[in-house]
Amino acid sequence: MQTYLEQAKMFTVDVVTTPPAGADMASFAPKFSDYAAVVIVSEGAEWPAPTRAAFVDYMKNSGGLVAVHDTNNAFPYWPEWNEMIGVSGWGFKADGNIGARDKTWGPMIRWRDDQMVLDSTTPGNATHPPRHDFLVTTRTPDNPIMRGLPATWLKASDEIYGRLRGPAKNVTVLATTKPDRAKYPPHANGENEPMLMTISYGTGRIFHTTFGHVN
Repeated sequence: MQTYLEQAKMFTVDVVTTPPAGADMASFAPKFSDYAAVVIVSEGAEWPAPTRAAFVDYMKNSGGLVAVHDTNNAFPYWPEWNEMIGVSGWGFKADGNIGARDKTWGPMIRWRDDQMVLDSTTPGNATHPPRHDFLVTTRTPDNPIMRGLPATWLKASDEIYGRLRGPAKNVTVLATTKPDRAKYPPHANGENEPMLMTISYGTGRIFHTTFGHVN
């Protein structure tokens, strides 16, 4: 991720890494206010309470966040985080098993009749089929993030995160895709799944991309 950002010759990038799994997280305290945006690629342990509070303050006061792929599975018990990224994946329970987020976390986001719809009735929790190529549909072509992309475009081998749940507040869907029900019946329900989103949180701005399982 650092390489991609620096190749654009538009950014100065600093990298901060959390302590390894099982280690004391108390020392993890980046100074978020020094940065225009924070790009998070993490599915790890909860941040310390002071770090979470500092990040909430940063985001409420014009901070920037880019949440990449499995980052949306992180921090299931952090309410402010769930609101920042709109909808989220499974999350890890205290016992280390997946499935922390369920229907009580909020609705799913759907794209129906050319608009975003919140779905609180369809059962099921977050899932994804195996990696494969799939067609993506641009839904908000006038957004600067999507400018220059065609109406539909092929995404090379990646995962389609589906049935994500969350508060779904202040979300704009930028692009969706639909898993093939014939090929992936356990993971596809015929709905257009949000793949790229923006969210506002206070005066902060968030870009949430579920793409990224490409290594």
